[in-house]
Order: sequence, then structure tokens, then C-alpha cells
Amino acid sequence: MQYARAPVILLVVGNILNIVLDVWLVMGLHMNVQGAALATVIAEYATLLIGLLMVRKILKLRGISGEMLKTAWRGNFRRLLALNRDIMLRSLLLQLCFGAITVLGARLGSDIIAVNAVLMTLLTFTAYALDGFAYAVEAHSGQAYGARDGSQLLDVWRASVPPVGDRSVTVFGGLFAGWGTHHCVTDVVNPDSAAG
Repeated sequence: MQYARAPVILLVVGNILNIVLDVWLVMGLHMNVQGAALATVIAEYATLLIGLLMVRKILKLRGISGEMLKTAWRGNFRRLLALNRDIMLRSLLLQLCFGAITVLGARLGSDIIAVNAVLMTLLTFTAYALDGFAYAVEAHSGQAYGARDGSQLLDVWRASVPPVGDRSVTVFGGLFAGWGTHHCVTDVVNPDSAAG
């Protein structure tokens, strides 16, 4: 059984908590950058705590004990790393790109770093939306593969691939190209002239 709601709950709760704390600490208590940093740290640790409580609940529901977990970790660890190698490399390279964009943008001035922050926010939004599709397809594909049901697996792929491609191009292409999305995210700087 897949627990698809847990990541969504963690994402929503963490982001809402971060936003509320940002508003309170930065605008209410005038803590500026320190307030934003403190809000992020509190939100991340709260999300971690909620995630651990969810894991504990799921383990209890499934009847999995600590001893069973220890036994499971004694398995083929190399195989586990090989299984997740591609997604780990993708995530690492993505974080390196975000870090490089931030550092290089900071060297070019505050307007450029503001534009980069808006663009990275839009890219992150797009990544979350596409990851939602990916998680659903992974869960259903894994279920079909585990059941050794090739026809169900093909049905999942046929049902998911064309709509994802069509919707991705239509929605996000139209959003970025045709509708000044920077107005939804910031009014600090005119990204068109700064990116120019």
C-alpha cells in the first residue's frame, strides 16, 4: 500500500508554517533576514518531527518492530544504493545548479539575484507539479510490476505519459510564456528589464 498523502501533508504543512513564521518574525517582529532564517529552521524541524511521527504510526499499523528494521538493513545495501543512484544524482546536480545560480547571481548585483530567486521559485513550482505525476505513476507502476501484471503496467504508462506531456507543455509553457508570472511572485524588481 502506498502512503501518497504523507509527502503532500509534509510539504503543505512545512510551507504554510514557513510562510506564517516568515510573516510573523520578519514583518511582525522586524527580525529581517534573521527572522526568515529562523522561520525556515523552525519549519524544517517541525516537518521532520511530523514526518517521524507519521513513520512511527505507519510502522505500528503494519506491525513492523525495531528488530525487523535492523534485520532489513542487514540486507544488500549496495543494491539499495544502486536502485536509488539516478534520483540521488539528479537531486544532487539540481541542488548544485541552484547553489551556483545563487552565488553567481549575487556577484552580479541585487537585481539579478532577485530575478534568479523568482525564476528558481517558478522552476521549483513546476518541479513539484511534475513530481506529483511522477509519484503517482511510480506507485501504480510498482504495484503492477510487483503483481507481475504486464497489461496493467502498460495501461498505467499509456494513461499517464501523454496527459503529462500535454499538460506540462500547455500549462507551464503558457504560464511562463504568455502570462507575466513575475506579478504573482514579486513586485520588488521588474524581471523583464533585469533579465533583459
